[in-house]
Amino acid sequence: MYVHIATFLLFCLAPFWIFNLAAVNIDNEVVREALGLIGVVLCVFGSIPSKPGMINSPSPSRFSKGYDSPDRQLPIVMEESSVRGNNNILTPPAPSLIQREDV
Repeated sequence: MYVHIATFLLFCLAPFWIFNLAAVNIDNEVVREALGLIGVVLCVFGSIPSKPGMINSPSPSRFSKGYDSPDRQLPIVMEESSVRGNNNILTPPAPSLIQREDV
């Protein structure tokens, strides 16, 4: 349970620490404080969605068109024959051929 609490706090406080660590190398005090405040704002409010149109987008189930029905048969894909022939059977190497290197 404590691991989950620590992980949650780490994710919530990550913007604060990242922006404060980025501000350490900046000599301008105003920019340094601005980066610290941006980190605090992101910790409190989070970030905006990357694509605003995704909020009102239709659900994927509208476009499934029955492709996931259990009665539907999957298409058969024929593989090309290999150069070595059609009846190659893979066999594991014999234990006597496997050698371990001394370290």
